[in-house]
Amino acid sequence: MDFGPTATSNHKVVAIASGIVYKHSCSNGNWYLGIKHGNGWKSTYYHLSNVQSGLVGKQVSAGAYLGQASTTAPCGGAASAPHVHLTILKDNDYTNVNNFKFGNYKVVTGSETYVGKWVDAKTNALKFNVPRPGYMTGALKSTTAAPAPVPPLKNLTNAPRPATWASNSAPGKLNSSIGTWAPGPVVVKRQWLRNGGNITGATGSSYTITGSDFGKKVRLKVTGSKAGFNSKATYSTEYFAAKVVNKPAWKYVNIRKSPSASSTYLGRVSADKMVAIQCYAWGSKVTGPYSKSTMWYKIPGGGWVAEALLETKSNSAVVPKC
Repeated sequence: MDFGPTATSNHKVVAIASGIVYKHSCSNGNWYLGIKHGNGWKSTYYHLSNVQSGLVGKQVSAGAYLGQASTTAPCGGAASAPHVHLTILKDNDYTNVNNFKFGNYKVVTGSETYVGKWVDAKTNALKFNVPRPGYMTGALKSTTAAPAPVPPLKNLTNAPRPATWASNSAPGKLNSSIGTWAPGPVVVKRQWLRNGGNITGATGSSYTITGSDFGKKVRLKVTGSKAGFNSKATYSTEYFAAKVVNKPAWKYVNIRKSPSASSTYLGRVSADKMVAIQCYAWGSKVTGPYSKSTMWYKIPGGGWVAEALLETKSNSAVVPKC
């Protein structure tokens, strides 16, 4: 069906029903807008200018603005006057629209293409007649109500950064606390990240560093969402995943209260075990399998371990200075 605006009317084209907007592709690589209404029903809108391509993939209501009726023909064909060519499909097949209702009107198809009439949907009174191709009497007034304005989304008033920590007894296990999000209730989801990418299945309150994390940085992303509000993502401190050396004379690293080999002993980590480290400081010299070093790394929420007894894939500091 072709709908052309009168000389004094606007050229706005709107959705005939709610659905998800998509690109209807052409053989020449171009496209035009269509809407998937569900249950196999679709509608397409050809000859539009000012096409609202930003709607693609989004849910729209009946009456949503799609573009302007024009003479553009991205997929071929021609138009002598501005109009929109509306097509309705069921299960990807063209549909006969005889007796279809559009707002307060009903279409009655004629004996040939471009012939027919529009009648009142309730009384069947004639509203618009096309007795032969190219000859029209009367005009229709759109009865599709514009969608109700959508109120702007609000911002969450409290979206705290998650707290994360390890411990001397489990220096390779990161724990977390997400704090209180407001205004409640807010749906809060965790996702642990490795070098910025999601770690598959790591969505719990704690995460144990694995060999896949070795030499990489791990942190927690927390996303809060609530109807009527913008979603918000916050991030924890980023930690580096190091590994205890495993050489004949070095089978563990001691955890100390401060960056000194003479400081209070807090525990030890066995060879090849993973350790989360947060920052570094200079301290007493420790001899390792590769060299002597005065650099010490801080376990988040725990003590200190000597850099000389860790594998980090680097000869330089891999975290900021404390």
